[in-house]
Amino acid sequence: MAGQTERRISRTLLEHYPRTYGAEVGLGSLGTPSRLFQLLVLSMLMGARIRASVALEAAQALFDHKWTRADRMAAASWEERAGVLNDAGYARFDERTSTMLGEAASMLQDKYSGDLRRLRDKASRDRPRLLYRACAQADCYFAQACTRGWEGLIAKETTSTYAPRRSSDWLKLKCSAGQRALPGEASGQ
Repeated sequence: MAGQTERRISRTLLEHYPRTYGAEVGLGSLGTPSRLFQLLVLSMLMGARIRASVALEAAQALFDHKWTRADRMAAASWEERAGVLNDAGYARFDERTSTMLGEAASMLQDKYSGDLRRLRDKASRDRPRLLYRACAQADCYFAQACTRGWEGLIAKETTSTYAPRRSSDWLKLKCSAGQRALPGEASGQ
């Protein structure tokens, strides 16, 4: 039964969200410090209460300015970063995000020579296999997340904005038994 439920969830996930955000900005293999840094930048931009499409545009704008490595992002001035973010529509968060990007890039450059792989090595962990490189199907993503002891996976419509309430634009898949649910299927709904 659990296998059928996971396959149904996976099919639904693939129907609604066929591409990763990384794919949206052209990130393929994450085997280089530059690609890992770009994924970090994208993650930082996606963390704000802003439409995903705006965060994607802002990330692409930063990458178009060749700020694809920690040293380049750190070398850019606060004003340059804020201006690019603002021009890309990331207006409400441009100043704070410019500061965060600069500080993160400087710290990464100073402590790890700009290479996030060195952070992993310093943490003395085995090299984690990245899910979207290891999986071709959504059921694989979900199974890998559960195998690793993660709580689950979350996906949302690219064009939807964050709202501090339940929304059918978000899909939350939990690994713990009895808590897997698609929007509208949770008990009491």
